[in-house]
Amino acid sequence: MNWSELKRDFDGNILMVKGYKAFASDGTNMYGKTLDEGKKYHTDGEIVFGQHGNGLHLALYLQDCLRYCTLNSKELVENPVIAQVIATGKIIQSGSPDNDYTGYSDLFVCSDLEIKKYLSREEIIKYGLSLSYESRERFISYIQLSLEEMMLFWDKFGIGNIILLMRQFGLKYEEAKAVSDDVKILKNLYRR
Repeated sequence: MNWSELKRDFDGNILMVKGYKAFASDGTNMYGKTLDEGKKYHTDGEIVFGQHGNGLHLALYLQDCLRYCTLNSKELVENPVIAQVIATGKIIQSGSPDNDYTGYSDLFVCSDLEIKKYLSREEIIKYGLSLSYESRERFISYIQLSLEEMMLFWDKFGIGNIILLMRQFGLKYEEAKAVSDDVKILKNLYRR
């Protein structure tokens, strides 16, 4: 599921980004518009980062675009709407002092964006399961997982995901550790 790609010219200018775009749970962007799969969109004017900027935002990696879904809320995203996209035209990368996304270098804003494919919930979870520890932690910290989905992460990565329980259920470390110990006992009994 390696969709992400960034192409630059010899001067370092960004030519194209294959990445991900998050939408509100109703499928709209931050301006209330729905973007259709298979269509290309263009923004006129100066391309500027931010909620009050101008352009079409995207992230190089899926786990980073989940942050958009929680900008106006402290709650986890229950049903994220995520699309694979291709950015072209004028493209600006985040991380400069004059934009709202300082510290997130894999976010972009562009003048032209093609919506290639909306991902199913299963595809989103499969992507999360393929991530390395730090990326997986970012993924888990923004998405609400069902019990079955949490067990997929647990089975694949083991006790190291106490952070998963802490975030998903708002538990303190000691509470999460106690729950994880109980789950290990139950899983061992079940496997006998």
